[in-house]
Amino acid sequence: MSQHQNPIRSVIGAGGVAVGMLIQEFGTRGIAKLMEYAGVDFVTIDMEHSAFGTDRVADLLAFFKATPIATLVRVPDLAPHFISGALDAGAAGVQVANVENAEAARAVVAAAKYPPMGRRGLGLIAAHTDFRPVDRAGYLREANERTMVVVQIESVAGLNNVAEIAAVDGVDVLSIGFGDLSHSLGIVGQLDHPLFKQAAEKVAAACKRHGKVAKIHPHSDEQTRRYVAMGYRMLMCPIDAAIFRRGAKAAVDEVRAAVASVTRGPAA
Repeated sequence: MSQHQNPIRSVIGAGGVAVGMLIQEFGTRGIAKLMEYAGVDFVTIDMEHSAFGTDRVADLLAFFKATPIATLVRVPDLAPHFISGALDAGAAGVQVANVENAEAARAVVAAAKYPPMGRRGLGLIAAHTDFRPVDRAGYLREANERTMVVVQIESVAGLNNVAEIAAVDGVDVLSIGFGDLSHSLGIVGQLDHPLFKQAAEKVAAACKRHGKVAKIHPHSDEQTRRYVAMGYRMLMCPIDAAIFRRGAKAAVDEVRAAVASVTRGPAA
């Protein structure tokens, strides 16, 4: 994938909804082409709730370069070295958990963007330039424009400050962390609860007001329709492990049912 292309921006710019998946368990060389076959627009490679280290993430980013899929990395902390490290390894953007105020959002932008927008250090002989010589001034300007910054809203504090977070220059996407946010609201896992619906509406409204993209993980067709109607334009499918768990269980159950139909013999 060219560094100049990002399917997320293309799909949303054309009025569509970008669909992605969280890679949390299957950090294999084949996952990139499997995701391409599935037809996702983007993947989020997870460093927060997985065992993936920097080396594994760098390998995955390299594998995904053989596809048109945009790559985001959910870093484990807003520390600058996690953010700039993921971007130097070739990610199209970063996603940072539990951003609770504008100050934290500005810190994320500062780590992700080169001066004058931020304070990201210059390491230009690296994967993000494909190790090719670049025109420095032009490249830095272009990188600042295309690098996606995603901040997660997953606490009552973040929800209360969502308008000021959405107003921060350089933040592109506000993503709801459904598990932690529902827990913080005192309704853990109840994604159809009125409080959670109100929270989702509040985030969507803040994004619309400030020209940002809203991102969420629906858990049913009804939720998908609801969120799209609210204005969400980035949607997550179930995570890789959940899909494998579901598919593996169905496959084993199918074989056992076929075996049982033979071993039981004809009805008496």
